[in-house]
Amino acid sequence: MEVIYEGDVYYHVNGYSRPFLPVTLADEQNMIQAARWKMLPYWVKTDKEAIKYANTLNAKAETIFELKTFKNSALTKRGLLYVNGFFEPHKVPGDDYTQNYFIYKENHEVFTLGILYNTWKNQDSGDSYPTFTII
Repeated sequence: MEVIYEGDVYYHVNGYSRPFLPVTLADEQNMIQAARWKMLPYWVKTDKEAIKYANTLNAKAETIFELKTFKNSALTKRGLLYVNGFFEPHKVPGDDYTQNYFIYKENHEVFTLGILYNTWKNQDSGDSYPTFTII
């Protein structure tokens, strides 16, 4: 497997900062590369629009074949995100805050999460790169 991801190692990632993270995509299954978290559909044209666009950090498996943003990718644009853990928020009954649980494997081994992706082109700069959502 070819690894062309040379990005930072994160211990806590804010998805709204749209970081580039290590993924393997269906189009290039023998490669680990960088893709940007927050899936952007083709109708988002610029970075300015991307910042304002709806929350597409995560997708529910139950609706990926129904929602316009995800349904085309759900059929053929699938991939894997490499992590060694993630935070899962849980609402605390009777309180206004959430308790975050860190989910990880023993010894903090790397594992994968399923993703959908789309190659997005910034109309201002001409840059093109994969963006993804976690299922």
